[in-house]
Amino acid sequence: MGQIPSTTPDFYYEESSINKKLAIYIDGLSSTIHGSRRRQEIDTFITQALENFFKIKVIRIPATAKNDPKLLDYYLQEIANYIK
Repeated sequence: MGQIPSTTPDFYYEESSINKKLAIYIDGLSSTIHGSRRRQEIDTFITQALENFFKIKVIRIPATAKNDPKLLDYYLQEIANYIK
């Protein structure tokens, strides 16, 4: 595995007493940002590295979810289920 690119999640939660770590990324999907094939490959690589090597749960939320109450609720529920 190559070097992990520098990454800063939009939100990070850690509860060391129960060994839970969560990184949340809000991804724009335009072709010049996270919608490009190359950027998606990098994001997948980062997600796998964080989850497999650092044991950090990663949730990627498309920025468009903010305009879709059902989709936003899905991601909020996923976050809540993980941190409870």
